[in-house]
Amino acid sequence: MGADLLLILAEGIPLAADLPIVAVPPIEPASSSAGVLASLRRAAGRAGARGASARLCPADVLSSEGNAEPYPPFVSDGFRHLAGRTPDAAQAYVLCYDTDPENVRKALAAWTWVDGALGDTYPLLFLGCDSDTERQILAVAAELNVVDSVTIRSKVSELPRIYHRAAAFLSVGLAAGGQPFRWALAAEVPVAAFETRPASSIMGEAAYLVPQGDTRALGAACLSLLVQEELADSLRAKGRKRAEAYRGGPPIQQLIEILKRTAAK
Repeated sequence: MGADLLLILAEGIPLAADLPIVAVPPIEPASSSAGVLASLRRAAGRAGARGASARLCPADVLSSEGNAEPYPPFVSDGFRHLAGRTPDAAQAYVLCYDTDPENVRKALAAWTWVDGALGDTYPLLFLGCDSDTERQILAVAAELNVVDSVTIRSKVSELPRIYHRAAAFLSVGLAAGGQPFRWALAAEVPVAAFETRPASSIMGEAAYLVPQGDTRALGAACLSLLVQEELADSLRAKGRKRAEAYRGGPPIQQLIEILKRTAAK
């Protein structure tokens, strides 16, 4: 349709195209248990990435893509404008924005350590799930006896307000290149997450990071964010400072310049 460039933000990079391709490969590999078709899709995506005119990586992430060009990540001003407001305690929840099957199970395992103490006060809200993921979440939640404190919101709209109402953010993976982390930092939502290279690179000391795979420690970290106001306030302040780099115009303009330069090759 007359496009000058194709920007791909997922694994499905075309093997061939009649226009320049800019690829942003996933920072973390998808779950290896996703099946044969998913494995073939990832393999085709990797092959397509090799033929891309340029490969990009967020500048705040330590990338394994040696030839990837860094681009400045950015966050809508809507997150920053709502930051600092105290959410209604009656509507508050813990937010989880990750639909990978393995990560869902780990998040719910961590939640079992929160549910007994605060499950009646703060539900765990899964965001952006399709029908298959929703069924899996409910099945695992029932298996772990936490289904009463788990809610699901499939359609994502007014994302800044969803973050604003969250009392904490719980994460075990790195969805969407770490963008949910950046949204949390900008919205001043304290984060509990596993300590991976990308998570540490994006958030540093602005999050409560625990050893990877330790769901009990992750649950305890989330619980601490909900009951220790001083800790949560400290992380909010650090997140606010870190998120200054994501503000509006300059980062967007830098990305546009990269895309223009690639399209002109």
